[in-house]
Amino acid sequence: MSEQAASPTPVSVFDTDEPDFAARMAEAEGISTKREAIVRAALTMFATHGYQGTSLRRLADSVGIEAGSLYNHITSKNDLLSDMVVFATHEVLTGVRDRLETAPAEPADRLRVAITSHIQFHCVQREQVIVLDREFTVLSGENAEKVLAARAAYENVFREIVAEGIEGGAFRRHDAALSTKAILRLGPGTATWFHKNGPETAQQIGAFYAELFVRGLAVDAY
Repeated sequence: MSEQAASPTPVSVFDTDEPDFAARMAEAEGISTKREAIVRAALTMFATHGYQGTSLRRLADSVGIEAGSLYNHITSKNDLLSDMVVFATHEVLTGVRDRLETAPAEPADRLRVAITSHIQFHCVQREQVIVLDREFTVLSGENAEKVLAARAAYENVFREIVAEGIEGGAFRRHDAALSTKAILRLGPGTATWFHKNGPETAQQIGAFYAELFVRGLAVDAY
């Protein structure tokens, strides 16, 4: 049996019980087995020691190569973190867009789908979410710009739905940026306390928050 067949990619990043960020990134980008190991080790070490506390030498040791050999697989630690954050953001962006393609046309229904998916992703993929959301602020220059662009594209999906609801009379008039930013921060916040063996599933928590927001934005809310 091939290595790829032994470790199949999860059907959905919203539902898997065994998320493997490095494996998904490897398959999506066609990166080498060694770089996959580096990504996996980096995620663990960033979680334990933080970005600043993770040296390239320590990272190299963790995957069994010389520090200088890292540069055969990454250009810099900052670039590695940027690649990880951009991939994670594009992954959830693609997933939410895919779900919206089959969602009802009404803005309220679309916002429910988007928020539920957003929360689900952040609960199921909580390990990567907590680390990358905390560490991305150390990025600089072009790396920071790439990440900010990816995050802006994701935010825009939600802002467009809210704006459409305001213009169509489904949502009360307000600054769509305010509600959108509040929605997006729910994801990382929920990830910090979610437990897969808790009383509510990721989908149930997402649906609860979605209904809370949609009702709060409705024109007849009081």
